[in-house]
Amino acid sequence: MKIVLLGDSLTARYEGANEPMLSSKLKPLIANDDVILNYGVSGEDTNDVVKRLAPIAQATPDIIFVMLGSNDARFMRVPLTEYRDNLVKIITTFGDSQVVLVTAPPVDESKQFPKRKNVDLAEYATTVQMLAVEYKLSIIDFYHILSNKPNMVEYVHGQLDDGLHIGTMAYGLLAELYADEISKAKKE
Repeated sequence: MKIVLLGDSLTARYEGANEPMLSSKLKPLIANDDVILNYGVSGEDTNDVVKRLAPIAQATPDIIFVMLGSNDARFMRVPLTEYRDNLVKIITTFGDSQVVLVTAPPVDESKQFPKRKNVDLAEYATTVQMLAVEYKLSIIDFYHILSNKPNMVEYVHGQLDDGLHIGTMAYGLLAELYADEISKAKKE
């Protein structure tokens, strides 16, 4: 199975590994013949991602995980309507693939405020949830999964310790959630 991971720095970060941490955590949870293509690019928002969809679509993934929103919700904000429109472009570009939408995780506001606020990220997560229903797509609501953890700040504590870039605990959890979706896709 060809697996595409599409996102921003949360998808691209190495966190001390020899490859993106998300890819590294996911590999042992999937079959040896599965191929992971990580198309995470640091600093990108959905406006940037829609400009580079053509070569990613040529990879013809069987399943694509789309986790975007952290940079859209920052102080130089991509409006929610534009964010939604961009996600629709991404969804429709990969119509032959199984698309799994993933909400961006919460931040540690003590380190991110006023650049990013969880109230804003929650609005972007709601937009993702609505699109998942509208397009009948699978969703991993990573925002609420982490928000509901009493030790949420530990999950968003990565090597940068900037309150935005998640750490190995969160990557491990996210990889398990991705592996579950991959397993479901193989059964369909």
